[in-house]
Amino acid sequence: MTYEFVRSTERYKEWGFGKVLGIDGGVAQVEYFNGPLDEPLIGPLPVTALRQIALAPETRTYWYDQQAGVWRVGRVTDGEGRLISVRFPNGDDRVLPAKEVFDHANRFRGGVRTKT
Repeated sequence: MTYEFVRSTERYKEWGFGKVLGIDGGVAQVEYFNGPLDEPLIGPLPVTALRQIALAPETRTYWYDQQAGVWRVGRVTDGEGRLISVRFPNGDDRVLPAKEVFDHANRFRGGVRTKT
């Protein structure tokens, strides 16, 4: 479950969705991304309160391009699991590790599918 997108059924559920950074003793540290200029919010949550989600196609995402030294904005083409397919401007399609893909957690607008 590490680095996969999740949504809480308990505390912090109003924050939308985040990513699991790690799990220790049944408690997950979940990172909530506000934007490229803000520090992420990190909250401890019981693993039992988390539901894995998939980012819906066309979800707006952010990725820090280390080579160029800039944040890039793209749209999800396939957002399930640990690899996320993202289309950037000019047809630049990439498959990125979920841990490198970010979206505004606190702007949840129904842009996810809960995995069953």
